[in-house]
Amino acid sequence: MQYNSLLNEMKNIPDNTFTEELILKLARIIDYRDLSEDNFINIIDPTHQENVSLPEFKNSMFNLKSDNFSLTDEEVERFFRSQTKATSSLNITLKVSELKKKVFNSVKALLLDKINTAISSNRNKFEINLKSYAGESQMIEYSQFD
Repeated sequence: MQYNSLLNEMKNIPDNTFTEELILKLARIIDYRDLSEDNFINIIDPTHQENVSLPEFKNSMFNLKSDNFSLTDEEVERFFRSQTKATSSLNITLKVSELKKKVFNSVKALLLDKINTAISSNRNKFEINLKSYAGESQMIEYSQFD
């Protein structure tokens, strides 16, 4: 068992160890495309109704399709059913706010992993970057870790 991941979950620190595969895929495409929460909502729920049906969700996933991201209809249906806890998808809707919360929590975990990897791979470089880029603010932008 991975105790650090379990402890992170209990402390509300984002960790993708227990994240569903599609949530992780969505997080990766959001990170890759640098989508904001509003952009994500506009793609998933363009009518802003807060709930989407399976056909609407399939269409949204099709709109997210790219060279490095695609899902089969079967994957989308399986994910939809798992999120809605339904055996059938007739007249069932997915709450967009809950999906957004899960996906962006996973995005945060991905970013934390990237930062942790960057810092641990070369601590001296991190300290030099922090001193040279942070200035008086003592803050450094995410893009400076790449």
